[in-house]
Amino acid sequence: MLYDDSTQYVEVPVTSAAGESPTAIDLAFTALGLPLPDLPTWHPAELTTGGAQLLVGPGGVDLTPGRYSVHVRVAADPETVILRSGTLTIR
Repeated sequence: MLYDDSTQYVEVPVTSAAGESPTAIDLAFTALGLPLPDLPTWHPAELTTGGAQLLVGPGGVDLTPGRYSVHVRVAADPETVILRSGTLTIR
C-alpha cells in the first residue's frame, strides 16, 4: 500500500532461465478487476538484481487512489512475456 502523496519504488520480482538476460522490462497498472487493455500504457522500469522497480507517486507514475493490478512485460529475445504480478493499493 502507498499513500497518494508518497513517492517510492514499486518492486516486481522477475526471474529468468540461466544465461538469459532481459533487454527491457516495463510495468502497467490497470484498475483491479479489469483486463489488461489491448494498448496499455507501459512504463519503462529499472532492472534490479531480483527483477524490476518503478517510481510511483508525484514525480513518478502518478496514480489516483484505488486498487490496481500490476502487469509486467519482459523482453528477452526471442520472447516478450506479459504477466500479472500482483496488486497495488493507493490511499
